[in-house]
Amino acid sequence: MPLHTRRLCVAQLRRVLAARVPAVSSTRSLATSDVRKGEALGMEFRALLRNLVPTPVLVLTALETDGAVRGVTIGSFSSVSAAPPSISFSLKRESRMCRLLENGQSLRFCVNVLGEKQRDVAVVLAQPFLTATEQAAAMQRAGSDFALLDGKVPCVPDALGILVCSDAGSLVAGDHRLFLAQVEQVVRTGSPAGSPLVYLSQEYGSFIPCRDDA
Repeated sequence: MPLHTRRLCVAQLRRVLAARVPAVSSTRSLATSDVRKGEALGMEFRALLRNLVPTPVLVLTALETDGAVRGVTIGSFSSVSAAPPSISFSLKRESRMCRLLENGQSLRFCVNVLGEKQRDVAVVLAQPFLTATEQAAAMQRAGSDFALLDGKVPCVPDALGILVCSDAGSLVAGDHRLFLAQVEQVVRTGSPAGSPLVYLSQEYGSFIPCRDDA
């Protein structure tokens, strides 16, 4: 994705977010009732999404500055464009992976699509405070491992599919940072990990297509 195009996309997103967030005067005091209403809305928002909107379960993998592999489970993933192929995802702003991508410390990374038999991998990499060494050991206990795709980009080799990405632009969105990235390569691994893994109501599961009644 050309640099000027990426900057344009990020600038457009910033304008959209700014338009949706009303400006608050610096002289206006925020009443306790306003705070409570905001907290209640946030709880309702999270509850609805958690219980009614299934999300795909993917793992983002990148290299630390010392060459170690870092992985994190994500659910906030979306395709953005097919021409050129591009995706979006969000990360908590205080997370190690967010800092790696935001500061350009890891210029290429992989988005790994997990299968239903890889629930343990998702659980391991959803733990935010594990070191890279602890992650590697826990991955092996979960029956998986990290590897370097083409000897360069870290991935989960037994994932159902892998997207090799780069050129991540980003912007702040609340307590998260939203990333836009270009897809450089698509890999179908032929993994026997089953159907794609999904997450709903704080549980992992798999996709079952609807069938017409006979």
